[in-house]
Amino acid sequence: MNPRVVLGASVLAIAATSLITAPAAQAADVGCPVAAGAYAGGTGTSADPFLISTPAQLQRLRDTSADWNDTVELTDDIDMGGCIWATTIGNPDIANWEGTFDGGGHIVSGLDISLSTNFGGFIAYLGSGGTIRDFGFTGDVTVTRTGAGSVQVGAGGLVGWTLPSNITRSFASGDVTVNVTVSADSDGDAQANPIVGGLVGNLQGTLTDSYATGNVSVTSTATATGSGTARVNANIGGLAGQADTSFSIVNRAYSTGSVASSASATGGSSRTVTENVGGSLGRFDGTYASATATVWDTVTSGRANGIGSGSSANITGKTTAEMVMYSTFTTLGWNVANGYDAAYVWNMCPALNGGAPALSKFVTAGTCYLPPPPPPPTPASAPQGVAAIAGDASASVSWETPASAGSFPVSHYQVNASPGGRMCLVATPLLTCQVVGLTNGTSYTFTVKALTGAGWSAASDPSNAVTPAPV
Repeated sequence: MNPRVVLGASVLAIAATSLITAPAAQAADVGCPVAAGAYAGGTGTSADPFLISTPAQLQRLRDTSADWNDTVELTDDIDMGGCIWATTIGNPDIANWEGTFDGGGHIVSGLDISLSTNFGGFIAYLGSGGTIRDFGFTGDVTVTRTGAGSVQVGAGGLVGWTLPSNITRSFASGDVTVNVTVSADSDGDAQANPIVGGLVGNLQGTLTDSYATGNVSVTSTATATGSGTARVNANIGGLAGQADTSFSIVNRAYSTGSVASSASATGGSSRTVTENVGGSLGRFDGTYASATATVWDTVTSGRANGIGSGSSANITGKTTAEMVMYSTFTTLGWNVANGYDAAYVWNMCPALNGGAPALSKFVTAGTCYLPPPPPPPTPASAPQGVAAIAGDASASVSWETPASAGSFPVSHYQVNASPGGRMCLVATPLLTCQVVGLTNGTSYTFTVKALTGAGWSAASDPSNAVTPAPV
C-alpha cells in the first residue's frame, strides 16, 4: 500500500476521535417536520432501496442512524419548508454514512444546516464505501465550532469529510460559513484547522461530474497563552478544501462561488497563520491526488489562483464569459450538450446556473429553454438645464427633458424647492411650473425629477439661486 494512504487513514482516524473535543450542547431543530413512522417503501437493499418522497421521510432518515449503511432513493423533489437541522446525516459521533444516497435526479430545498460539531454538510461524514449520486442540495451550511487546544473542522455544502467513497452527478448551491474559535489548552497552545469547500470539505474519495455554486466564508481564531503557540492552518476552496491522498480524485467538476478566509493567531510566545485558499481547492497534493478537466470561475470566486497550496495542470481558471461557452467544456472533453439532451451528462442551458453547465438529471426541456427573466425596468435619467426666475412669494422653474427616458416614456415632472420642500407637479409635455408659497427674502434653489413606469428618476442638479420679493 502507498505509504501516504496509510498516513492518510491514520490522520483521519485521529480526526474522528481524539481531535473531537466535546462541543457545546447541540441546539434543537427549527421548523422541521415530525419524522415519519416509515418510508414510502423498500427494505434498504440495493435492489429494493428505502424510498423517500416527503419531508417527514427525509427527517426519519436523519433521525435513524441504523439506516445509514443502507440504500435510499429520493422519488421526488423535497421542500423542507424552511427547516433548520441542528444535527445532520452521517454524524461521526453516532455513525458515518456508508450506504448509498441516490437522489434520483431530485433536489432537497428549504433546508439549512446549522451545527456546532467538527464536521458539517448535508452528509457530515461520508465513510468508506459510501456513495452519493444524482443529488442536489440547495441549503446553506453553517458550522460554529469552539474548543480548546486543537480543533479541526471539515465542512462542505454537500459533504464535510470523506473516506474512500464516491460522489457523482451531484451539486450544492448553498453558502458554506464556518467560524472556528480555539482557546489555549493546559500547555497554552491553541490550533485551528478548518478544511472547507463549497461541495466537500476534506476529499478522500472520487468526485465526478459535480459542481458547487455557493459562497464559502471561513473565520479562524486561535488564542494561546503563556509560552504556548497559536496556530491557524486553513485549507479553503470553492469546490473542496483539501485533496491530498491517492484516493482523492476529481473528474470534471466546477465551482463558481466566492471564497474568503479571515484568520487570526494571537497570544502565547509564537504565532503561525497558514491560509491555503483557492478558487477550486485549498490544498491539492498532486503527488498523490489527481484531477481531470476541472475548472473554476476566476471572476465570481474572486480568486485568480485555483489551488491555494500545490498545483495541477488539469484545474484551470475560466472567466464568467468562458464558463457559459459550449466550446470551453467540449475542449475539456466533457460529455455536454449545447441545450437540452437527456442522453448527455451535462446540458448548457441559458436559464440554469447562469448558463454554466447543468446536470441533465435535473434538467427538462422546459427548464432548459425557459427564457431568462427580463432585466428590471430602467428609470429616466435626471432632467437637465433647470433654471428659476423669482416672483412674489413664488418662482417660475423651467427645465429640459432627460437625456434618456429609460424603459418607459416620461409622464410627469416634480419640482422641489430648497429650503422648505415646496413643490409643484406637471404632466408632460410641460417643461415649466410655478412654485408658490415661498417666503420673500429667502434664497431658494430647485431640483426636478421625472416620473416613468419605472418610478422616479434621480433629482436634477440644482437650479440657479433666486430670492422671491414683492412686485
